Amino acid sequence: MENLSEPKTKTEKSSLEKRNLIQKDLIEDFCKNSEIQDPEERAKCAIDWVLKYADNFDQLDKSKVDEYYRLATSGTEEDKIRKAELLSQIQTSLVELDNKNG
Repeated sequence: MENLSEPKTKTEKSSLEKRNLIQKDLIEDFCKNSEIQDPEERAKCAIDWVLKYADNFDQLDKSKVDEYYRLATSGTEEDKIRKAELLSQIQTSLVELDNKNG
């Protein structure tokens, strides 16, 4: 697992906030798409996602991550549609990275 120590600089904090927000959304979307209703099974789904995809997160296209964060914090209706599209693209990229890196 990665080191989750307290961020020391404002940049590190901002980067960690982005990562946490996006990973939370990715996990929720992934488990929702799996149509899991049981809370215990949803928790297992979230853990499975972290174990499978979290290590590849730093290899994502930074511009997509930044754009998603901007959209996630803006809140307009158009942004919600683009945000959903971008979330799907990011998840696809994570799957491809997992296939490539194992």
